[in-house]
Amino acid sequence: MKCNCPAAVHVDGTARPQLFLEEVNPSFFRIVREYYQLGGIPSIINTSFNMHEEPIVNSPADAVRAFLQGNLDYLAIGNLLVRHPMQARGGAR
Repeated sequence: MKCNCPAAVHVDGTARPQLFLEEVNPSFFRIVREYYQLGGIPSIINTSFNMHEEPIVNSPADAVRAFLQGNLDYLAIGNLLVRHPMQARGGAR
């Protein structure tokens, strides 16, 4: 893992992988499989979703607020993938 995905490995050489089964989470499996086909790395780093000096997103309303205020291109929430409105118009944020 350290050679293929060094950002997922702590300075002491440990990692905290989270494994899942295609049968349990087929949509997430498809995302990881596509990422692997595009980049050659069969893993995705999961990080907290919050803006600088803000608490971690804890509700859909928090997610939308952080998405609109932050420098994010897309928001995946439930079965939806939403493009940032400023990006959709070709504007700078």
